[in-house]
Amino acid sequence: MIGLAYALGFRLTGLRPSWGTGALGGLGHWAMATIVTGVASKQHPKREQLAMPGFGGMALGARSAVGFLVGHLVYGMLFGWQYGDAP
Repeated sequence: MIGLAYALGFRLTGLRPSWGTGALGGLGHWAMATIVTGVASKQHPKREQLAMPGFGGMALGARSAVGFLVGHLVYGMLFGWQYGDAP
């Protein structure tokens, strides 16, 4: 489903898919996911019993927050690179 959103984003913006534009998509995806995880962490009904990630995973430590960002960037780069080479 996320791959379809990336493909639609490339189509709508007119950007040529590549690892660089994919990284930009990954950065946007990370920004949206950071907001969603932060809001969900505050409103989850079991927030007292579970380890909530907070905004961008920052509540789980610096390595989690960096991994959250790096994971989104790598996904975007690989998607842009692969989608750009698709026939």
